[in-house]
Amino acid sequence: MTKEDELFLKVGQMFERNERQKVNPDAVKMKLNEYVRDLAAGRTPTDLTVEEVWALGAWDGCAGDPLPPDVAAALGFEQEATYGELVLEASTEAQKTHKAA
Repeated sequence: MTKEDELFLKVGQMFERNERQKVNPDAVKMKLNEYVRDLAAGRTPTDLTVEEVWALGAWDGCAGDPLPPDVAAALGFEQEATYGELVLEASTEAQKTHKAA
């Protein structure tokens, strides 16, 4: 095995060790729904992990799935709104607010 082959193998092994955390899309949606419901009720919610947020916005995750009616209404969204729309619009608004501060 050449030096280049060894380095290439070690890089590949590092990639394998650092794969994205796999999350259950249905569990992530339930966790976000509870987050919104807790906020709406004045309770302190539990943040989602970066992997869970990523899954909500990923087109191969749950981005195209519709929000539950009560969650959409609490956020001022139309009933047809999706998790992907929520992630995009809420992230964009947070970035605008952060930049303005």
